[in-house]
Amino acid sequence: MLCLIVVYTMLWSPWRKSLERLRVEVPEARAQLAWMREALPRLKTLRAEQETRAMERMTIGAGTPLTAVERWRTVWHQHNQPLRIEPLGDHAVRVVFDKIVFDELVAGLTDLERHTGLVLQTIEIARTSAPGRVDVRLVLRRP
Repeated sequence: MLCLIVVYTMLWSPWRKSLERLRVEVPEARAQLAWMREALPRLKTLRAEQETRAMERMTIGAGTPLTAVERWRTVWHQHNQPLRIEPLGDHAVRVVFDKIVFDELVAGLTDLERHTGLVLQTIEIARTSAPGRVDVRLVLRRP
């Protein structure tokens, strides 16, 4: 009888507990695996988009800030092009807009930072007589 108790407590009981734990964990792991397999195409798409943005940033943002802004200006399809672009040394550039639509300016600055890596250092915004339009002077710099 003592042998049976020892066998039960040393072998059968731990094996039984492990089996019940696995009955719970395996379906959870299978559900997680199914979710990962479903998410894989989206992950690949996001990775490709990230690599594309990095390549755009390297090509458009390469060179001096002046060169980067000039390249960005040619691909920015807005009718509000900068009035003037002036270099400020090797690491900064001043850009002047005249009567630009404010919402387009904000979108353009976001796009510029994403594609060139330049960051906004200073900005001066003046209201114009036309609604929604502003005159802007800004300085962009390499981080």
